[in-house]
Amino acid sequence: MFCDNCGQENPDGTRFCAGCGRVVSGSAAAMSTAAEAARRLHSAATTLARSPTTKSSASLFSAVLGNFDVMLTPRIITVIFWLLVIANMAFGLMAFGMPGILAIMNDSAGMGILLLMTAVAFGAFGILASRIFCEFLIVTFKIHQALQDIRTHIAKQ
Repeated sequence: MFCDNCGQENPDGTRFCAGCGRVVSGSAAAMSTAAEAARRLHSAATTLARSPTTKSSASLFSAVLGNFDVMLTPRIITVIFWLLVIANMAFGLMAFGMPGILAIMNDSAGMGILLLMTAVAFGAFGILASRIFCEFLIVTFKIHQALQDIRTHIAKQ
C-alpha cells in the first residue's frame, strides 16, 4: 500500500505512513476519519439549511437594523464601491480629462487625445481596483462567518 501524500510504500494494514506520518488512505483509520468528516459536513449543512429565518417587519428599524438574518455589510460595501467609482472617475477627469480638453482647444490635439485616453485608462483601472478591494472585503467577512459557524458547530458537539 502506498501513501497518497509522499508515495512511501507501507505494509498492508498500516494505519500511518512510515515516511510522513499521515493516515494511509486504505486503512481503517482513514476510512473512519473520512466517514466522520462527511458526517460532520452533512450535519453542519443540515443545521444551516434548517435555521429559522424571521419574517420582515414593517418598521425600518427592525427590518434593517434589528434583523440579523440579513447581512447589512454587503450593502455598505456596495455603497463604498459606488463611492469609490464616482471618486475615481472625478479624479480621472480632473487630473487628465480637463487638461486634455484644454490641450485640444489650444491646437495640441495629439497631447489632448493622449490625456483623454489616460483619463479613460485611469478610470477603468480604478474601477477594477475598487471592485477587487470590495470583493476582498466581502471574502474576508465570509471567511469570518464560516469560522464562526464552525466554532458554533464544534461547541454544540
